[in-house]
Amino acid sequence: MPPSAEFGSADGADRDPTLHYPRILALHGGGTNAVIFKTQCRVLEPALNSRFRLVYVQAPFPSQPGPDVLSVYKEWGPFKAWLVPANLPAPQTAADKSRIAKDVVGKLNHAIAAALSADDLLGATGPVVAALGFSQGAKLAASILMTEQTHRRRLADQGLYSAGLTTSWPDLRFAVLMAGRGPFIWLDPESETPEGMLEAWHPWSAQVEPVEENLLALPTLHVHGLKDVGLEFHRRMLDKFCAPGSTTLIEWDGDHRLPIKSKDVRDVVDQVVALGRATGVLD
Repeated sequence: MPPSAEFGSADGADRDPTLHYPRILALHGGGTNAVIFKTQCRVLEPALNSRFRLVYVQAPFPSQPGPDVLSVYKEWGPFKAWLVPANLPAPQTAADKSRIAKDVVGKLNHAIAAALSADDLLGATGPVVAALGFSQGAKLAASILMTEQTHRRRLADQGLYSAGLTTSWPDLRFAVLMAGRGPFIWLDPESETPEGMLEAWHPWSAQVEPVEENLLALPTLHVHGLKDVGLEFHRRMLDKFCAPGSTTLIEWDGDHRLPIKSKDVRDVVDQVVALGRATGVLD
């Protein structure tokens, strides 16, 4: 049986040293859930907890379990996804597309807000500074960054930019993208979708070619398993959808999962800490 979905207790607030650390949104893969992801992060999270606090977010949409989930987590449902499933009929009218995009973005916003509110009730006070996503969760993490980056640029062009006041999304400084795929999803259906991004009504597997003027330039750490069957797609996200000089790459000898060996985990943690320092999150 899966463990409880409760990730802490308000009674232990005084005993938890991570409560005041900078917070990282932990975004699980499609076809799993937040409880499974916490288990998958069982080695990574303690190593990060000397500097950061992970906040596990539950995706809003029902999903079939991922292909590698049932062998270990068959009884750990319900299984969830971040984006529209690929097998649904595509909307045919502009009104339907707009309605679905608004619904998707609203539910994503609510899922993140709910996780942060629950963490606040446990006594957490640290700023939300980054996202760590695996697979479909990595796509969402990068999409949040790209949406923020685009708004910052648009407001800066008008002389209106003010940090932290651009959108309803957390003002993230960087992201850790584990086995992620492009393209990115535009998470503001009330404004024009940039070239090279997809509106949120598209299924998670939809594709669009990147546009050089709209590459993700905020800092990202990419973690690739060299035995992952999707490795070419993960490399394409880094090479084609992220700006040169903005990325850091870690490759490890594994498949479509999170690293758990001490050396691999330490490599990831060292680079997350380095990004925290480079972006002013850590001293």
